[in-house]
Amino acid sequence: MPSRRPTDPSAPPRAPALAHLALPGLLIAFGLAVAGALLSGVAQAMMLAPSLLLAVPSATVALARDRELRRRPADAQLLGGAQAWASGEAVTGATDAAGWQAALECAGSDPRAAPLSAIRLDIYAPGLTGPDRDQELARLQTVATVSWREILRPADTLAQLGPSEFAVLLPRCEGTAAEMIAGRLQHAVPEAARCRAGVATSARGDAPKLAADAGKALAAASRRRDAMSDPARLATVRAIRSAVAGDRAGTRDPELDALAHSTTTLLGVDALVVTLVDDRLLHLAGAHGLAALDGHEDGLPVQLTLCRQAVAGGRPVLVSDAARHGVQDAAQAELRLGIAACASVPVKVDGVVVGTVCALRRERYEWTGDDTAVLRVAADRAERHLTATMQAAREALST
Repeated sequence: MPSRRPTDPSAPPRAPALAHLALPGLLIAFGLAVAGALLSGVAQAMMLAPSLLLAVPSATVALARDRELRRRPADAQLLGGAQAWASGEAVTGATDAAGWQAALECAGSDPRAAPLSAIRLDIYAPGLTGPDRDQELARLQTVATVSWREILRPADTLAQLGPSEFAVLLPRCEGTAAEMIAGRLQHAVPEAARCRAGVATSARGDAPKLAADAGKALAAASRRRDAMSDPARLATVRAIRSAVAGDRAGTRDPELDALAHSTTTLLGVDALVVTLVDDRLLHLAGAHGLAALDGHEDGLPVQLTLCRQAVAGGRPVLVSDAARHGVQDAAQAELRLGIAACASVPVKVDGVVVGTVCALRRERYEWTGDDTAVLRVAADRAERHLTATMQAAREALST
């Protein structure tokens, strides 16, 4: 099998082949010395001389090799960390707090790892009760880390910092990509659990500040009210729905239908929807493709849809295979329509998330950065249109 190690001129060189001959050299020298001890006269000198010539350089090389190995105790901890992208090694599972600190130090001292991103995650299960609660939560966390390893690259460090806190270090990952990955990690936890996330990025690879900023972001997310039931958000959604509907029945908007049509063609997906989401229902403000969607203008239960996480977290959520991400209950609406892959980007109006632009595919699909960029452009256009529509409705009411 060919090596996965990339050719990198700045990578440390491998040990020379001579280092691997040190132990055999010492053994041969010892054998010659023993044979010389059993002889006498000229024969003894002929055996002892080559044994000394072999023993001295072999011992020197062996000692040097031993010192080198003793100076590398942290390398084993970093096989899944900031140096793994250079070595091509793969790891499984989560390291501990010591491994996390070692990965931060290594990444912070290596300019090749920049830009650096960090994600802090908190897994909790509000519905768990009883004496076995802690054991069941630990099981859910184990299931989550297995799913996370399928999402993360071999180069990324996954660490458990506390009973429910986890951290991910992403070398060579800028902020937008880190937000996308955080959304996927949140969505990959089992249905019985919930996950909060805080994301931070450092263009210069300032690892200590990066870790602190990610911790602050997680703390802010923990203090934040449930975005789905936030009164200001719900009031904005109601105002937009009223403005979009006008004298028409339902919430479909011709301009948003046209936006969905053009974006569907550009991405080559099976369908694209622009949604408005309250605390209970998902409403279609614009759609194209998958005729089965046309019968759901009056709303789908938001708990059964994949786009809920994009609204709750305010970041893109990319699901390449709904059946494998541990979100079967949340994906019931999509699976019923034959949807396998879903990419949701939040739509904001007046500073709050009111819905999503969501691309849908019937087949499993790995979403790319270009796909997300196109969806962000579509979300920006939807935001401008919805903002203008709501402002026009307000002005009409004030006159």
